[in-house]
Amino acid sequence: MEFFHSLLSLVGNIAIVALMLTIGILALLYFQQNSLIYLPAIQGLSQSPSQNMNGLRNPSERNLQYEDVEIGTLDRQKLKGWLIKQSDSSKAPTVIFFHENAGNIGTRLQFLELYFTNVKCNILIIAYRGYSDSTGKPSEQGLQLDGESIVNYLFHRNDIDHSKIFVHGKSLGGAVACHAMTQNIAKGIRGVILENTFTSIDDMVDVIFPKLKFVKSLLLKNRWLSIQKIGQITQPILFIYSMLDEIVPVQHMAQLQNAAQRAKFIEKYVIENGDHNTNWSREPEKYFNSISSFINKAITS
Repeated sequence: MEFFHSLLSLVGNIAIVALMLTIGILALLYFQQNSLIYLPAIQGLSQSPSQNMNGLRNPSERNLQYEDVEIGTLDRQKLKGWLIKQSDSSKAPTVIFFHENAGNIGTRLQFLELYFTNVKCNILIIAYRGYSDSTGKPSEQGLQLDGESIVNYLFHRNDIDHSKIFVHGKSLGGAVACHAMTQNIAKGIRGVILENTFTSIDDMVDVIFPKLKFVKSLLLKNRWLSIQKIGQITQPILFIYSMLDEIVPVQHMAQLQNAAQRAKFIEKYVIENGDHNTNWSREPEKYFNSISSFINKAITS
């Protein structure tokens, strides 16, 4: 009898420990959610572009004409980045590039150089709050304000053509772009490019943490409901798919495209062997031609 009492006691203790561990993990996911989702730095690299290796610190190291830009947000954060300008910036289209999640904006300079050269556009890239040299801490509400502030800033410059402004959002940047496009400030945007982005954080939880499916509604403070917002976008949209995306299931892009019912027209470019981050390097000429063709069609339509 004593043995059975000891066994029951042991089972009870194990159950209590398991329950406490579960509660602890759920609490961590709830209270540390922002730090788990948003990754301003990559292991082995500084958060600031100024500490990168030569060629990845600022656009001048790649012989690109640019301006340092600082944008204030409504909640008094300071967002920093670059406006890379064509020699005649007032005639070229301008692309706001809403960047991916991990790493500082300097790590995108090789990509931006090819973008600038092949598409022949001005490019505005601004680090979200808490990323690179921008102030603040990232959150969904915060990055939404950032997206609004970045679009608003560009429409107040007098050295670009306001009728040729485009938004390009990749991965997390796609969610920022979808939000920004639902705001009044984005009415003048000429077209939207969405690449390797997700339908919502809810759906990504099902992919990454399927066991949380039934409690995610209680845990999630970040939602990024792009699948709901994209139906409000009336401008032309180019969807860039990477069929071997190892982070965001390619089905998310298909669902977003299906939901874009009000877009003036839709273009689709598929990279059959493209992954999440370096898809553009598979066939860069075709990649940038798809963007250039889309921009020209949107401008002339």
